[in-house]
Formats: sequence, structure tokens, C-alpha cells
Amino acid sequence: MKKNIEQFVNEVTSHINEVNEVDMSNIKEVVRKAISYYELKSYEEREQTKQGTSDYLYIHSMIEENMLSKIVTRTINDGNDHYIEEVYQGCVIRRH
Repeated sequence: MKKNIEQFVNEVTSHINEVNEVDMSNIKEVVRKAISYYELKSYEEREQTKQGTSDYLYIHSMIEENMLSKIVTRTINDGNDHYIEEVYQGCVIRRH
């Protein structure tokens, strides 16, 4: 049986030294682990551009998007709602 979102985030973030909402790399790490753990169909691709490397998140369904946004909100845990768009700075491609 899979863990609920709160249990999952608590376990994963206990291994991360600092979750920083300015540096989204740790939050992206939690998102990648969630995609794998919950066996989601969404996926991340890294692309090299002239401006540097960008991470793109391909979202399979609205359900997965909502779930990943809840994971982001729980990971940042500052009392505000957060969305997956914030983490990937608008580099989200929806496949639904």
C-alpha cells in the first residue's frame, strides 16, 4: 500500500537538508521521486537551449497535475497554496 502525500513528503524531505522555495532544485527532486513512487505517467525532460538547461514537465492528466501541486504545497509548507507551474517556471506541457 502506498503512503499518503503527507507521509511521502515527510519521508522524502527528511533526507533533504533544506527545502528552499527560491531554489527549486530540491522541490523538483521531490516531484521526480513522487512521479516514480506513485507510478505516474507524467515525466520530466531536460533540454539544452542557448540560455542554458531547462527542465520541462509533461503532465499526463489533470489528476496528476493536482496531485503534484499538492505535493509541492506540502513540500514548501509555508501555509500558502503552490502549483507545479511555479516549480518548473512555466515549462509545463499538458497532455490532457
